[in-house]
Amino acid sequence: MNNIFITGATGFLGWDIVKNLLGEKDSVLHVLVRAESQLAAEGRVNKLINERIDKEKREDARERIKVICGDVTKKDLGISRPQLEKLYKKIDIIYHGAALCEFGVPLERIRKINLFGTKNMLDFALNCKNKGRLNSFQHISTIGIAGDFGGMLYEKDLNINQGFNNTYEQSKFEAEALVNEYRDKGLSISVYRPSIVVGDSMTGKVSNFQMFYQPLHIFSLELVEKIPANKSLGYNLVPVDYAARAIHLISSNQDNNKNYHLTNPNTVALSSLLDVASSYFGFKKPEIIPEREYDYNKLTGFRKKVLDPYLPYFNHKKLSFDAANSDTLLKSKGFSWPAIDEDLLLRLFKYCADVRYIKRRH
Repeated sequence: MNNIFITGATGFLGWDIVKNLLGEKDSVLHVLVRAESQLAAEGRVNKLINERIDKEKREDARERIKVICGDVTKKDLGISRPQLEKLYKKIDIIYHGAALCEFGVPLERIRKINLFGTKNMLDFALNCKNKGRLNSFQHISTIGIAGDFGGMLYEKDLNINQGFNNTYEQSKFEAEALVNEYRDKGLSISVYRPSIVVGDSMTGKVSNFQMFYQPLHIFSLELVEKIPANKSLGYNLVPVDYAARAIHLISSNQDNNKNYHLTNPNTVALSSLLDVASSYFGFKKPEIIPEREYDYNKLTGFRKKVLDPYLPYFNHKKLSFDAANSDTLLKSKGFSWPAIDEDLLLRLFKYCADVRYIKRRH
């Protein structure tokens, strides 16, 4: 019996990881859920099972998912001492995905979850290793740790004298630095750096509209006539089902303690993306102009507030990703990233329209 401990399971990427792990028939999933009570925590998980697990698999999921009411930001994860001691002795592998993935959050607030929450999980992992049988710790990071770096980013890289565009990038960088300290303490840790995670490749479904989706929403409202951007800059999109599958495949390998870039070699240009989006939703495509021609003084009020966090990503220095570690493993298992073509983009956009996140004008 394989006992797996998971944080962030009720989140966007986390639940897809759970679905992959449920495919391991000899596994029990101990899922840490932040809630007001054990009953409320179980309710959140049951809702996800009912909504996102096939009917014939729901009973098995309920039997094998053990819900633990807790919080990564609290001492001992908010878990009682007797329960904690039992977990120390039985957990084989940990997946840590709990994080605050937002721009514009004050540094101390985002550190509470992304940095100190990671420290609490690493301390928990050390106890699982020293008192029990823990094999490995799977840490979900982000390609955003590269910050404003331009050039080739290798999987072994971390501190490359980069600056950061926001507190999210900085806090995830700091968490990775902490992970390296705990590697030195004897933990075997795999670090995953996904690029821009988008909805399911087949259904377009996404549980929260962040990162990729928010600028699209702004453009759909026709609040912005021009954007300072590099037309040909390739955006690296990875559908959530592919990202989760890649993490599961890599984590099942015995060669842990490495970093893995989960990046798609099939990028999409901003201009092409906006062509498809503006045609589907019926909004006027904003004009893409070089940054040197853009008058930032005209960006004021609400438009400035909503667009400011994303401007660095329209003019990012050319960044390339070496993904030798992940490519070697994934190719050996028959995995390849999807093309981000018009059909896939339309599935993503259709879901936005179906749930009325972005309204179609025609």
